[in-house]
Amino acid sequence: MNELTQEGRFRVGPFKWYLAATAISALGDGVRVTALPLLGLAVTRDPVKLGALTAVATLPLLLSPVAGVVADKVVRRDMLIAVDAARCVLVAFLAVMVVMDLVSYPLLVLMGGMLGLGEVLFGVGNQAMLPTLVDRSELARAGGQLQASNLIFRTSVGQPLGGFLFTMGMGIPFFVDSISFLGGIFCLSALPRVQTESSAGGSAGEMLREGFRYLRSDSLMIVLASSLGVINLSFGAVMALEAFFASDHLGLDAVQYSVFVTVGGFGGVLGSLVAHRFAKHYGVLPAAISAQLVSAVACVATGMSHTGWVASVMFFCLMLGTTIYQVLTVALRQGIIPSAMLGRVNGSFRLVGAGSVPIGAFLGGILAERFGSNIPFIVAGTMQVVWFSAMLLLVASGKIHEE
Repeated sequence: MNELTQEGRFRVGPFKWYLAATAISALGDGVRVTALPLLGLAVTRDPVKLGALTAVATLPLLLSPVAGVVADKVVRRDMLIAVDAARCVLVAFLAVMVVMDLVSYPLLVLMGGMLGLGEVLFGVGNQAMLPTLVDRSELARAGGQLQASNLIFRTSVGQPLGGFLFTMGMGIPFFVDSISFLGGIFCLSALPRVQTESSAGGSAGEMLREGFRYLRSDSLMIVLASSLGVINLSFGAVMALEAFFASDHLGLDAVQYSVFVTVGGFGGVLGSLVAHRFAKHYGVLPAAISAQLVSAVACVATGMSHTGWVASVMFFCLMLGTTIYQVLTVALRQGIIPSAMLGRVNGSFRLVGAGSVPIGAFLGGILAERFGSNIPFIVAGTMQVVWFSAMLLLVASGKIHEE
């Protein structure tokens, strides 16, 4: 069935509710994203253990194909609501444990894994949801608006608030995050219950195989998935130790760390707002790959920085480039993949593209322990510089192109 009305490019009412849900959830995510690493540092300062925490939290990415099948079998709105309800309960439980001073490293590992599973289910369903609300010709612009909303409320508001609330009481940020999930559920409940074409039939096993077959048959998708795998292998190492790097190498406290990540977030906001303009002038692939190359160089420079303000500027550039890449390549995928197959194909894509995160997180912890907390940034950025330089040459020669 056609999931779009004939009223115009945007189904204005549903999209506004979707945008509101994104903003509210992003606020809570920003609070948690700042507070959780600080809580981890309060439990252990062992970089290997910190890396292992991220590795466990991202292991559910390996279940992305299964999550994709679920997104194509059920009503996607209902799936997002159910996942947010479960995460609301989990984060509220963590807040109570923090207040009761019962937090331990094993508990953080367990909570990280369960919240990570929720992130995978929500992420796959979320990417499959947008094309049911906007016309495919508007995906890049709508995706940019969602990304801007996400980054503004996550980084400009949520992350500084998370650092401030953590200094007031370690459990407060998690109570705030739990409440934000309730707000997101309220907004998602206003969306229409759209039944996808594939939700009525087809075995889960066959749908899983269809996702992989589609991915294998599209050479551009394979290139994009492999590139995302390189990005996430390197960023897994970096993001797992972001708070430790800020504390150990730059000497930042909790509030200064929240400012550091907020500056990076502003780069992401700018990237989300200008991504479609770059694509219009230079083409989607040249713009995306060039932006990620800038991000890679900035990653190396961040690791080589010795002061908070220099590292913050470089982190701004890192997030600017990688957000442009993300907005453009996600919109490109959403515009190519049939709507009814978005869940399972995106799930297969994310397995290849994001399954490397736990490996990167674990390796990042080892690198930081043996050579210093800044080394993962330098190694990760260098790896990306090599990969995306080669990618840019292939695009320039016409060997890789948009279909």
